[in-house]
Amino acid sequence: MTENSGFQKEIERLEATTGEAVLNGLPSGFPELDVITNGFQKGNLYVLAGQPSMGNTALTMSIARALAVEYGKPLAYLSAELSESEIIKRLISGECSIDLDKIIKNNLMPYEVAQVRHSTRKIQESPLLINDYSKLWLNVLLKDCRALVESRRAELVIIDDIQRVSLNEEQRRFVGNREQEVSYIVRELKALAKELEIPIIANSQINRAVENRYYDKRPKLNDLRDSGSIENEADIVAFLYRPEYYGGTEYENNYPKPYNAELIVAKHRNGRLGTVPLQFIAKFTKFTAANNEPEVAFDSIPDIDELTGFPVTIRLGNKMNSDFKDGLPHSSWDDAPPF
Repeated sequence: MTENSGFQKEIERLEATTGEAVLNGLPSGFPELDVITNGFQKGNLYVLAGQPSMGNTALTMSIARALAVEYGKPLAYLSAELSESEIIKRLISGECSIDLDKIIKNNLMPYEVAQVRHSTRKIQESPLLINDYSKLWLNVLLKDCRALVESRRAELVIIDDIQRVSLNEEQRRFVGNREQEVSYIVRELKALAKELEIPIIANSQINRAVENRYYDKRPKLNDLRDSGSIENEADIVAFLYRPEYYGGTEYENNYPKPYNAELIVAKHRNGRLGTVPLQFIAKFTKFTAANNEPEVAFDSIPDIDELTGFPVTIRLGNKMNSDFKDGLPHSSWDDAPPF
């Protein structure tokens, strides 16, 4: 039962913030997403779903990086999908803008090694905790989350992913099949978010049936894999969609769109729905906000990048891509590493 004092506190909060746009949850690092969600809210379960290799892990890692590095928020990234070493390699690639393949093969130039040491200092000093599991048991997951929150090492938890969480023998007695097992897991995650008063983000997979749709392959709620209870229990369900995953490119006014990915908020228990344009940089395994840097307009049809299928653009304000530094031509620079 809600006491009258609860109403009074809410009224006072509204009076104090009248006319202000206040982000009262944790920021995601993607402003257009925060406009829809008002940030990640305490007690809420967020499910990010997509096809395997669509980029779910890359997106949640981009969110984790923004929260820990840009905003200094302690969080835990719990994964049975990738090892700690694999996660760190991806974070290094995204932070330093060095091709992940070069990092995996240990094929870096000396200046790139120096760049890694310099550019990853913020991540190393950030309150980001990475924990990998060979097998992610639900009872272990719940225990670890409680310990992390009680020790104030996490204000948010990211789980990669729901389909890799398993029940022990005792818990499995109460379920009949995998769909019921996933339903049980999702209910427990939602209850945990409320109990600990933290946001929980969980990656999930969708059914392959979406590939059989001839026209629009954007996922819908009934494409969620294994369980309808994901839709019921989650406060927000968002789908990641990239047309190039299916071998295509979407156009606008006869040109490729200025973004190559979408995050589709298909369910929002406490707000509106919407689609957030994103830019996926595959070789750095990271997502950025669409058009987050100024571009030089084209006077003619642009060349097309063979890797992305998008127009080759000139980005401003980036030392690594510029021909000038401090007003001097490139030839007059010192041989310093480009960071």
